[in-house]
Amino acid sequence: MFSFLRLRQPWRWLPYSVRLRWARLRWVVVRYRVGARGLWLAVVVLLFVTWANSTRAATLARDQWGATEVVVVADRALAVGDLLTPASIRLGSRPALMVPSDAVLEPPLDGTLATSLQPGEILTARHLAATRAQSLTLRSTDRAIGVPIDASTPPLVAGDLVDLLLIEVGPASGQRAEVSEAVVLAVGDTSATVSVAESDVDAIASVLVDGAIVVALRTPG
Repeated sequence: MFSFLRLRQPWRWLPYSVRLRWARLRWVVVRYRVGARGLWLAVVVLLFVTWANSTRAATLARDQWGATEVVVVADRALAVGDLLTPASIRLGSRPALMVPSDAVLEPPLDGTLATSLQPGEILTARHLAATRAQSLTLRSTDRAIGVPIDASTPPLVAGDLVDLLLIEVGPASGQRAEVSEAVVLAVGDTSATVSVAESDVDAIASVLVDGAIVVALRTPG
């Protein structure tokens, strides 16, 4: 009558906790020779307990994270310069405590990323603000290049004018060059993107590999 209790394969797709309860139920049925009515009652109780535990876990998770908010997130890995399209971004629900104050709440009609995004990462106004600054200040004869910054660098924002002091090390140690009036396009945690003349790109790239760059903030004019 209870031959189906010996069928284990169909239950392997169930969570481990459910399979453990099922194994205990089988043991009770065999050990105490429970009748068919008692068996089905036990199955109903097992399903109810499983449902109650799942509901309780979901409620605890919701209470822990609080309310959620719908924001725009990356649907796949995106690199600097990628265009924002319906295929690359989507709406996603995130705990309100984890949503930045400048999170984008509606998919933008167009735009280009100034920093990379990982799948599921929230799109913020900072990603788009840097793009707008770049389109306004990067001339056709200029190039955008990243330079390292640290705690000793003056506070920078997009639109600032800076001078770049290029210091060579190695065989040419001690040699210095200067790039004047570079325009800051975007600022990150460890680097800043600046607009420089095309003729200065090679010198900057050289010291990025084997040298150092000092960023000096200057006033316009």
